[in-house]
Amino acid sequence: MKNITVRLEDKTHKALKFKLLEEDRTIQEALTKLIGLYLNGSVQLNEIEEKREEERQGKPARKKEGQKGSQPRSSTNSEEKEDYLSAKQAAEILGVSKRTVLRRIDRGEITAEEDYSSGRKQYLILREELDGEK
Repeated sequence: MKNITVRLEDKTHKALKFKLLEEDRTIQEALTKLIGLYLNGSVQLNEIEEKREEERQGKPARKKEGQKGSQPRSSTNSEEKEDYLSAKQAAEILGVSKRTVLRRIDRGEITAEEDYSSGRKQYLILREELDGEK
């Protein structure tokens, strides 16, 4: 195994640490996964840059046709929110950890919507989505 040094802006580093802490992952795990996806052709750096630019401009991220996983969500009224679960609530129902639910979302096994109404990204999962997962 080789050591590498990565220089990040303070803002980016703080955001990365917070997100990884939320997902119970290490920076090494995240970089290893990203590099693996890049090397096998699953991720193109220009796609990452485009998505980042769209997020800066407040535009929803584009999804490839037929791709499951998370989808951006603009807003949700209170009645609709009752139909959705957080990743933590879904984990409790499925009897798995929140981290496992987030991995399943990343792999496209569970469809979720990204909600930014709280000021940070949160996944919303339709209750119906979990019927086939139990």
